[in-house]
Amino acid sequence: MVSVPPLVDFIKFLSDKTSYDTPTDEVSILQTHISVVSLTSQFVYKLKKSVLFDFLDFSTLKKRLFYCQEEVRLNQRLSTDLYLGILPIYWDGNKLSFQAEGEVVDYVIKMRRLSDENLLINRLKLPDFPISQLDLLANRLLTFYQNTPTSPEISAFASIESIKSTLLEITSDFSDATSQTLSPLAALWIKTALFQFIESSKGLLEARIQLGKIIEGHGDLRSEHVHIEHNTVTIYDCIEFSQRLRCLDWLNDLAFLLMDLEYRHCYPQVVYLQHKLLAVLEKDDVSLLLNFYKIYRACVRGKVDTIKFREPEVSPEVRLESQQKAVRYFQLAFRYAVLGSMPTADGDCVHGGRRYGKINVGHCARQ
Repeated sequence: MVSVPPLVDFIKFLSDKTSYDTPTDEVSILQTHISVVSLTSQFVYKLKKSVLFDFLDFSTLKKRLFYCQEEVRLNQRLSTDLYLGILPIYWDGNKLSFQAEGEVVDYVIKMRRLSDENLLINRLKLPDFPISQLDLLANRLLTFYQNTPTSPEISAFASIESIKSTLLEITSDFSDATSQTLSPLAALWIKTALFQFIESSKGLLEARIQLGKIIEGHGDLRSEHVHIEHNTVTIYDCIEFSQRLRCLDWLNDLAFLLMDLEYRHCYPQVVYLQHKLLAVLEKDDVSLLLNFYKIYRACVRGKVDTIKFREPEVSPEVRLESQQKAVRYFQLAFRYAVLGSMPTADGDCVHGGRRYGKINVGHCARQ
């Protein structure tokens, strides 16, 4: 059996400009709780960490290769010529290399590097960001949601039992996961809101299946995964590691993006996108269901950042940033649970037809 180098050696290898066939002026490394991403001048290389969580399993080389293949396949639905292929990493006993020398010890996905300034997360910061750009995004999503087929197998992932299982997975260690970011009472309130909604809305959730609203969606639709340039929208980095997490109500898929925009205080954009899509895809009022999905999505991001700030290999700066993000996501989930989630263009909260204004829910959550 080949002795595989530790993760730190792979990071050093990917950080070295001489590791790549294509000359590069720079190499920067980004890390999530499940991957290491190397950004060179022209390309991006993504390595899946050898990790095992309750929601994914990258623990073997065979599984990491399979999920690399799945990532390329699935992301081709919403991106064009972005994913270039999968490269093996070799180990000859002394050094790692992309050259066929020694044994294959891991794989990276190779992608074109997109311009950072045209990522939606950055374009939204511009004071003159044109609303027409959101039309491009809305139309891209409409086409995807209208033309992505459903099936009994896909719909099964949105059954009452499956939704409960997913929520239990997210909230099973909720008190521990939020101990440094949220008060026990607020954590209990969020958890109660989620499960009470399921119990009171079983008919609605079952009707969504009958109406064909369950699709194999993106699963991780956020502003940092949307790129808009030359009137072309590229959406990438969907969930490849879990069919259960990407087979979902299309409204659940959209809720992630809307929650992400509200997290960034982009309230007019939320109102605009929400209206554009719901006006075409829904006939009935789905505001309570959308709010339920937003609570869930904010909890997902809070838990992800909690996992990240607890990783021993991250720097103190990244650890602090991740903890602060987790705090904000859990506070947002608390706000949704208490007040609802339909913001007006000026950022006030509206729930049940009543305007609440900008109350300090962050203070309430901490207390």
